[in-house]
Order: sequence, then C-alpha cells, then structure tokens
Amino acid sequence: MKTSDATSAFLTGIEAAIHAAGLELSCRQIGVLLTVARRPGPHTPGSLAKALRLSAPAISRALDRLSALDLIERRTAPTDRRTSLIHLRLSGARYVRALDAALTQAWAEPALSTSVAA
Repeated sequence: MKTSDATSAFLTGIEAAIHAAGLELSCRQIGVLLTVARRPGPHTPGSLAKALRLSAPAISRALDRLSALDLIERRTAPTDRRTSLIHLRLSGARYVRALDAALTQAWAEPALSTSVAA
C-alpha cells in the first residue's frame, strides 16, 4: 500500500473512531482542546494561536465552539481584564479521555495498524 493510501486509511479510521465514540469536533477544535489539556498553562487565545499556528479568528471560533459545549472555560485574567485565560473543564477532561480511548482502539484495529506499517 502506498504511503498516501496508508495515511488516508489511517485518517479515515481515526475519524470513524472519533465519530463512533460520539466525539463530534473538528480536527482544529480537537487540536485546541488537546493543547489546553496537555500543555502547561496559562493559556490565552494568543498563546494557543501561536502554538497551533492558527489565526486569531480561527482560534476564536474554536474556543467559541468548545465553550458552547462546556469543554473549556474562559476566565478574565486577574492582572489584565482584556485577556482571557482558557481552562479545561471537567467535561473537557472527560472528552480527552474518551478521545484517547477512541484513538487507542482505532490504532489497535488490524487493518489500520497494518496499513500504517506498510
């Protein structure tokens, strides 16, 4: 199997696993959520944009969606009221655990792991 075919099969398998687990977020939203969950903070929209190489409007839309789903919380910075600090909510931590489980299961699928190894 060619590398592009293997990559496509891998991404399709991952996407299917994510959706099967009921985790309906875009890749960008997942990237933002994982960054907040796994990198030491404090996180601001600007620091997330820089870390993920995304524009301010793209980060803002992702944070709006994650906030609407109650996965993250925006709090005003105590030292500068113009700045928001982004915090993972308990439901966001649960989502990250479910995502980890879905990805682990997808990676364990014989067809998927074989296609990536080829």
